[in-house]
Amino acid sequence: MRSRRSEMRIGLAFVEVTQAASASVEIELGGVVIRAGADINEEQLVRIIRAVRQA
Repeated sequence: MRSRRSEMRIGLAFVEVTQAASASVEIELGGVVIRAGADINEEQLVRIIRAVRQA
C-alpha cells in the first residue's frame, strides 16, 4: 500500500465528495481549499486553480 505522499508525487490523490445543502463548491488542491459559488464561470475557476498551483 502506498502512502498518500507517494501518490501525490505520481499525480494521484484522494477525492472526498460530501453532499451539502448550499449552492457552493469546495475543491482541495495541494492543501488549499478553494470555495466558490456553484454558479462560478468555468474560465474563472480555471484561473483560480492555476493561481493556487503557482503559489
